[in-house]
Amino acid sequence: MSFKGVILDPHTKQPLENQPVPLRLAPFIGGWETDEFISLLLAPRELGTDITVYEYTLSSQQQKKVSARVLQRLLTPTITSDQIGVSYFVWSDDLSHLISQCVLNQYGSYADAATDGYKTDWNPALGSDQKHIDACDDFHTILSTNLKDKATARKRKVSKRAQYQSWCNEHKRLKIEYRNVHGKKRFYPVSRTAKKLENDRILNPDNRGWDHIRKMLRLHCI
Repeated sequence: MSFKGVILDPHTKQPLENQPVPLRLAPFIGGWETDEFISLLLAPRELGTDITVYEYTLSSQQQKKVSARVLQRLLTPTITSDQIGVSYFVWSDDLSHLISQCVLNQYGSYADAATDGYKTDWNPALGSDQKHIDACDDFHTILSTNLKDKATARKRKVSKRAQYQSWCNEHKRLKIEYRNVHGKKRFYPVSRTAKKLENDRILNPDNRGWDHIRKMLRLHCI
């Protein structure tokens, strides 16, 4: 399973409980360049904090510490997120503490940091780096039971959203196809798309009925 993002409290937008954060993602959360972040990991005494990097082994479901020597090898001016191992992670509580120390050291307070435009984002826009974060391990087995339930529910929600989007795309395609034949102002009902999708085993692998598909098309596509 691939990583699906940090599980956040919907109100505070902060991590919900302590949880693994892929090392590839951590620099984006704190607003650092990747090489800058690796330097921070190697200089705990200067920051008054110590953050440990772990490697998760999926086959044995075990975690082990990543040595400073390994991190040192990563430290080059041109390092990019995809050069960091997909199984490397830090704990969110440790990362929060590191961010706090950096803010206090550089700005003196969070208020001064905000005035200067600094922002911590636990759900950052990743652009072209999104695929590198998606490739990280899921770390699902080392989440608490509560977070496992929330992660499972979130994955189900993401999966449904992707399916509904594929239905919307098909509805749009069929509507364009219909209007090209019958005229651009002709009405094309969602019920026609629903009827086609009902028997489409690729776009409707769960064999959803016509009425459910019609309702979801109306809810998500109109």
